[in-house]
Amino acid sequence: MKRVGTILLVVGVLVGALALTMKTTVTTESIYIGGQPYGGGQQVYNIGLQADQRNTLLVAGVLVILGGILVVAGKSQGGATTTADPATGERKCPQCAEYIKSEAKVCRFCGYTLPPIVQTEEMVRWRCPDCRTEVRVGDTRCAKCGRKLDFGGALPPSKTGWRCPECRSEVSEGDRRCRKCGRKLDFG
Repeated sequence: MKRVGTILLVVGVLVGALALTMKTTVTTESIYIGGQPYGGGQQVYNIGLQADQRNTLLVAGVLVILGGILVVAGKSQGGATTTADPATGERKCPQCAEYIKSEAKVCRFCGYTLPPIVQTEEMVRWRCPDCRTEVRVGDTRCAKCGRKLDFGGALPPSKTGWRCPECRSEVSEGDRRCRKCGRKLDFG
């Protein structure tokens, strides 16, 4: 819906620009009175051309208004769901991108009314730090290698690596403290 609105908005602006460049005058012809040319070559407004310009501007205005409505409606639906990080109990506000508590209904930074949380499979599954087998949040031991799991420490690996739960900076699995904020890390 947002894409259609954007297309209508652009087409409306282009049609409006075309309408504003339309020619609405005509050149008069010379009239010969007594063999002498009289009154030729003057520019006068043509009512028919002016009506065509007005109609084209009206169509452009309607397209711009409809496109604007669809773009605004598409933005309000675009962030209809957000995901929360179960390890930190936080989620990112879709409006201002600040981290807020998962249970919040309104962002404390910008006042945005937050959409409901949707839990994805990526949020539910982590990997064991030893054998890299997928484990569910809440499991106390890895089913494959038997390692004791603790989800209160460092966040599970993302596509780029482990993250500090405090400042979300990248940390290595062997780090005892976060290099950026100094938080003590526990990989289980």
